[in-house]
Amino acid sequence: MTADRPVPLPNLGGSELRKLAQALESMRLKLEGKNAIENYIYALTHELKSPLAAIRGAAEILREAPPPEVAARFTRNILAQNARMQSLVENLLQQARLENRLEIARRPVPVAELFHRLPRSARSRWRRKK
Repeated sequence: MTADRPVPLPNLGGSELRKLAQALESMRLKLEGKNAIENYIYALTHELKSPLAAIRGAAEILREAPPPEVAARFTRNILAQNARMQSLVENLLQQARLENRLEIARRPVPVAELFHRLPRSARSRWRRKK
């Protein structure tokens, strides 16, 4: 891997080394996906903790029976933070629904037709690699 992106696998033919390199690449991709999920969950929990802390603080102040104008302000704060949390949860659920709808459909690919549509130079390079 370079600083910004992974280095492509070298062409190692059908050797054991190639199989090992492919297995390592597969493992790296799975770990990247796992890290992305962990980062997303961390950011989401942080976003949910902020309104929870504000609600808790406002509730503690309201427990002390402050003057009506102070109580009204903290009640509005609780309602605003609740709306913020509700929005975060709704966005998360919407994203989950969208991700569950995405499917990759397998279908036959006309390889010969695609091959003949390639420019002549690309076909000759492909034949040399085979």
